[in-house]
Order: sequence, then structure tokens, then C-alpha cells
Amino acid sequence: MIGWLPASPSEAETASVYPGLTEYQIPTPFAGPSAITKLNGNLWFAERDANKIARSTTAGAITEFAIPTPGASPRGIVAGSDGNIWFTETLAHRIGVLTPATGAVTEIRLSGRPGPHGIAAGPDGNLWVTEFEGGKIARVTTAGAVAEFKIPTKDSNPDTIVAGPDGAMWFTENGASKIGRITTAGVITEFLVPTESSHPHGIATGPGGLWFVEESGNKVARITATGEITEFPVPQNGSDPHQIAAGPDGNLWYTAYDKVGRVTPAGAITEFPLSRAGSFPTGIVLGPDNALWFGEFYSNKLARLAPAALAPMYAANEYSAGSVNGVGTGPAAVAVAGNGDVWFTEMDTNGVGRIRPSTGAVSHFPTPTEHSMPCVLTIAGDGNIWLTEAMVDKIGVLSQAGVYLHEYQLPNAMSDPHHITTAPDGSVWFSELMGNRIGHLTLAGTLTEYEVPTPNASPDTMAVTADGMVWFTELTGHKIGRLDPATGAIVEFPTPTLPGSGFSKAYRSASRPHGLTVGPTGTDLYFTEEWGARMATGAAQDRARIARITLDGQITELPVLFPNVIPHQIISGPDGNLWFSESSGHVGRYEPGTGKVTEFPLPSVNSDPAGLTAGPDAVWVAEYKSHKIGRVPVGS
Repeated sequence: MIGWLPASPSEAETASVYPGLTEYQIPTPFAGPSAITKLNGNLWFAERDANKIARSTTAGAITEFAIPTPGASPRGIVAGSDGNIWFTETLAHRIGVLTPATGAVTEIRLSGRPGPHGIAAGPDGNLWVTEFEGGKIARVTTAGAVAEFKIPTKDSNPDTIVAGPDGAMWFTENGASKIGRITTAGVITEFLVPTESSHPHGIATGPGGLWFVEESGNKVARITATGEITEFPVPQNGSDPHQIAAGPDGNLWYTAYDKVGRVTPAGAITEFPLSRAGSFPTGIVLGPDNALWFGEFYSNKLARLAPAALAPMYAANEYSAGSVNGVGTGPAAVAVAGNGDVWFTEMDTNGVGRIRPSTGAVSHFPTPTEHSMPCVLTIAGDGNIWLTEAMVDKIGVLSQAGVYLHEYQLPNAMSDPHHITTAPDGSVWFSELMGNRIGHLTLAGTLTEYEVPTPNASPDTMAVTADGMVWFTELTGHKIGRLDPATGAIVEFPTPTLPGSGFSKAYRSASRPHGLTVGPTGTDLYFTEEWGARMATGAAQDRARIARITLDGQITELPVLFPNVIPHQIISGPDGNLWFSESSGHVGRYEPGTGKVTEFPLPSVNSDPAGLTAGPDAVWVAEYKSHKIGRVPVGS
């Protein structure tokens, strides 16, 4: 696996995702930052592809030092007991020594072609090196004397090495899927990782022993001094965990393909995607400023992450939405009643659910009609829960006592009622996704329907402004519609699109507006564009947008969101900000005053958050795939 890295994506860069994350551009293009260490208040890291060693202050000022041997491919790096920076040169089969005061580099030639990878300072004052191709561990004195110790297992491919809490050196065997231990006298013991072909890579000292990551096993694991291994699966498949380090918060932090992860001593994992898909963060270290530092190989950046700034993000919590006859409920939409109860549609189990947050108690109320597929609900002016039943073309009415009061049958088959909202007068408006109509029901049950002018527009999310105008997104019409109830007239406003011709280009350049909400001031509306910035050329990955539309129909598209994010619904929160659900398992916050976007990870990864609603002090979200209801405090 020497020299392996995923193919580089062509995605352009975006702003930082989280509070506490700062990224610094490396001066040399395509430098390939890999391992990182600290010394004398600075960060030092290897630039694998630039063939340099770099120093950075904690303010991000970077200085680079060239390695004498061309194509050396520096990989591991550590501060030695002699005050110098020591590093491995994988392709040159050398150990490099950099004097910080002068930047001068000297090199020590190893015998054969061992392909040195990891390097660590030992408790004996020596440097310890993994020879990936040679299958050995080397001990190097600060005077340059080298002794080698053969690993018993053939093709072990030793990778990362670290000083353990027991006075020995511990290392990963990437090829043999084992963890090795070597005493300072050279005695080696090996421990088999439970997961076959797990390819352990990074290793670090942490609570309860040593912690390591499994590239192919997609796990984080802990090993005790006696060799007992406990594994914790990484939430998302294909994360490719790479390196790991102890953080300042008592947790472990690891790098993965396009994210960093946090592991508590109990093994609970939270992942934080970075601002660029496929940025490939590599080495990670606790810096002299009590923050975590890591290189982003493909983004060509040095990143600083302050866990303390992320702490409020952990405030997000979840309530189980339960199951019916062993089947997860699949919550798709959520609403909060005046008494604090949280109501949600159960799309997969044909009902409506209620959670009492004070106790977490869940109640289920099946719809009278089977296979109705409840989609979205709202609390109307009569205090009852009104919901769309997409598969049976009905609007249901449920009391807060859990009694179904009525189901209103729509006159046209395959109307597919989808979104529903409450107007200022207490009545409800709903969209007919396949019927291409907007519907209105008074509290007495009087139905009125309005045809959308654009054929097959797929009217989706609804919002009613204070002046009584009814607004809706046209998912496949790529427009925003406005209906005047007084006249029944509908005006449509096309969303901006990129130039393109032919089906493929036109398809990619369409905005696909989805969620919609009245803005915090009531003078405009905001909506999500699932495909808002797909390039007609196909040169960039999907980057969706949030857009704003004024009451007279003027549309402004806001800066793109993060790579590979599909925003679903959007609401105005009680804090005056916009909140939106993301396909990535996050809830996003957009601050209209500053344009700042922050993402908040939900505890359940790949939860597929869908509908949102605002409570007095929190945003509530329906998590379709995790079968949970999430709560994000607005003070986060």
C-alpha cells in the first residue's frame, strides 16, 4: 500500500464549515501535506509531493525547507530528544534531520530499500522507525547509529509507531492487520486485530491504552497493554480513517477521507465533514496552542481545529421515534404543539407519532386508511393536526388526543398531496405534487384547488406571508409560484439557471427549488435549491444553494453551500436565523446578517434529516433513516 492515495477530485474550495476550524493555504501548490508534529511552539509537517519540510506558527505563517535528495517523499515526522526535527524519506530510504535554527537538513541512509514510514521518539531518547517494505523496526540514535529488528510476521508492512504508556513502542502492521509492540531492547510481540484485513494505520496513546484506526475495517479501536482489543465501527461506510491523536478534551480525534472524527473514551463517534469533499486530511497532532492541527492533502492546506469551539454543537440530541411491529417509523415531517408535544408523520408505518420530550414517551396513531403514506403535517387554527396522505389522495385531521376526526378525499386521483401549511387565518394550504395543483381547505372542510400554469411543475413546499399570499416551490418547474387567494391568479418566478443546451446540460443547470419559508423579517422568503450550482459543463461537483425572493419576486442566490450537500427543508428559527436540513446528516444554520453558514451534526450519522420546525428554544428535525426526532438548541 506504499504510495497509495485516492484519486484527487477537481472540486473547488469553499469556506470553513465549523466554528473553530481555520484553514491555511500552503505556499507550494500540490505540496501534499502528510504527517505533522510540534516543537518549540510551532507546527512542523512533511510535504510529501513538494519534497519539503514546513514550519508553521500557530497564526498560520508557513516557512518551507527543501530536502536535498530529489523525490525523497517525506512521510513521518517527529521532534527528537536532541531538539531537531526527524523525518522519514520513504522513496529515498533515508532518515532526515532538520536543525530548526538554520533549516539545514542532513540525511542518514538506511540499508537496502526499506521504505521507512512512521517515526516516533522513544522513552530511551532514540528515534524509532517503521520500515514498511523491509518489515522491520529500526532504532536510530541521535548520533545516527541504526539498529534493526525483524518483525516475525511476513509482509507485515509496519506503518505508524508511537511511544506507549508502558515504556514500549507500539506500531500498526498495515499488511498483517496486527498491532505490534517492541521493547527498547528490541523484543517484539504481535496482537491480531479481530477484523480480518482491517489494515490498521494510525496509532496514538489515549485513555485506557492505545487507540488505532482501521483503514479497510472502517473502525476505531482500543488496545490495552495486555493486548485486549475493542473495536468501534465508524458511522459512515468508506470513511477510510487515517491517523489519530489525543485531543485536549479527553477524547481521541481521527482524520478520514473528507472529515475529522471525535471518539469518546466510551467509543461514541461524531464526524465533522470538511469544507471540501475529498480533502483527505492526513496526519493530526495536538498543537502547542491546545488545538488540533492536521494537513489536508488534496486541499493543500494546513488546518487548525479547536474542539472547545465545537462543544456547543454536541448539544444536539435525539429522541427515538419508535417502531411499529418491528418496523422503523420513518419520520418525514415534524411539528411542535403549544403544550410542547412533538408530532411527526410516520411515512414507513402509516401513521402519526407523538413524543413527550419530558419523558421521551412515544405514541403511535395509525391513519384510518391503509397504505396512506403520511408525508407532512401542520397544526391548524383549530388546534388539530392536519396531514397529507400522499398515496390515497387525502387530507387527514387528527386531534391532539390522538383521535382521527376526518379524512378529506381529493377529487382527482394521483394528486399526491405533499406539503401542507397553516395560513394566518388558521386554514390550511397544501401542494399536489403530481396533480400539479395548489389546494386549500377551510377548517369546515371546504376545498378549493388551483391549477399551476407550468405543466408538470411538481409544486412542493408551501409558505403563506402575512398579506395572505400563498407561495410555493416548483420542484421540476424550477420556479417559485405566488398565488393570490382573492383572485386565484398565480404568478411564477423562474429561478436563475446557468446557460446550457441539450437535455444533459439543461438538467444539470436547473435549480430544483425544494424547501421554502417566510424570512425572519417577514419581508422576503428563503428557499433551498437542491441543484443550485451544478455546472453545465459538469466540471464541478454538486453544490446546492439557499436563495432569497422578495415579495415582488426578485430572486437572489446566496453563496453556494458545501460540497455534496443537498438541502431539503428550511425554516426561520426563533433566533432570527434560517435553519435547513441536509442530506449529509446535518442541520445547517444561515445567518442573514453576516452570510455565515454553520453545520451542526446530528448524533446519528446518515440520519437523512427531512422536515424541520421551530420550537421556542430549539429546532426540531425529523430523521427519516435513523427513525428519530432530533433537537438542536438555537443557542448553539
